[in-house]
Amino acid sequence: MAIRAITGVGWIYSTNADVAITILSINLEVDDVSFIPLDVMAAAYDSVSVGDDIFVSGFPASVIELDAPALRNGMVSAKLPDGMILIDTTTFPGNSGGPVFWKPTMGLNIFGNQIGAGRPASLIGLALYSPMYSEGAISPTSGRTRVVFEANSGLTKIVSTSKILEVLEYPESKAAVARVLGK
Repeated sequence: MAIRAITGVGWIYSTNADVAITILSINLEVDDVSFIPLDVMAAAYDSVSVGDDIFVSGFPASVIELDAPALRNGMVSAKLPDGMILIDTTTFPGNSGGPVFWKPTMGLNIFGNQIGAGRPASLIGLALYSPMYSEGAISPTSGRTRVVFEANSGLTKIVSTSKILEVLEYPESKAAVARVLGK
């Protein structure tokens, strides 16, 4: 309720992705907060390629109690037509909303000469969920499914930073930022 009183809005929901944002007011002189602006750290959906190496961070509480985030390796498995991305790494509840970064690269090095700048560890999206794999055991007597076995698919759907930045361009997002900044 306090956020709504300051910004004039609560949560702002995307109309085409599983994304919701809110605007927070941070006073850098008083608040003990550090951040990197999303538009500086974000890699656009179009710059992500299938096969890119990534890492995902989060708190997979269903696996073990953690005092610090766990970091997992993976790779971009598919770029979905709706601007979402599928990554090949196992995640669990507690990873949802966690950042997914490109692994940094050094650039091509031939005979001691670096060619190309490489790639920084940019944010490519936020983890949403792991589609479950399921298979039914069919009774030989009745022919009906009697038991369904489910397991983590090893894939995770993420919302791209491009989808997140779209929400920041919504008129209600811009109006909330203007109210917080007193403009």
